Amino acid sequence: MPTVHVRDATAADAEAIAGIVNRAFLVERFFVDGDRTSPAEISRLRDAGVGAAARAAASPPGSS
Repeated sequence: MPTVHVRDATAADAEAIAGIVNRAFLVERFFVDGDRTSPAEISRLRDAGVGAAARAAASPPGSS
């Protein structure tokens, strides 16, 4: 079983996190116009210390 490594999200992760959130809420598309969030909103929340944004990887960066 792979080990999962978790780290704090950085500004560089905002686009990927926004994409995950928006895909999770695709079921709302029939009554909500547009995306749930944006990379700018994720960055703003991260910078304000709101929420817990983290990115997990099955292997640590740089390993193969």
